[in-house]
Amino acid sequence: MAAITTKPRRVICLNSGQLYESINAAGREIGVEPSSVLRAIRADRALRGKWYAYAPDNIENEALERWRMARLLGCIGYDVRLKED
Repeated sequence: MAAITTKPRRVICLNSGQLYESINAAGREIGVEPSSVLRAIRADRALRGKWYAYAPDNIENEALERWRMARLLGCIGYDVRLKED
């Protein structure tokens, strides 16, 4: 049986905007196990006081910043509604 390979997904720190190339890279940089980053993303909870999410693949820098702020405000309890351009 052949192994299933997947492309690593980028991870973004919603608080700082720091982009990581993968969950493994994020875990190394933060100083935690990658599985902890994965659980925080899946459960939509903070890890060491910061929020993490998968970064969209096809989004420009300015739009990524707006997306990041909307996600962060949503995580900390604000009701955010984005209007489409």
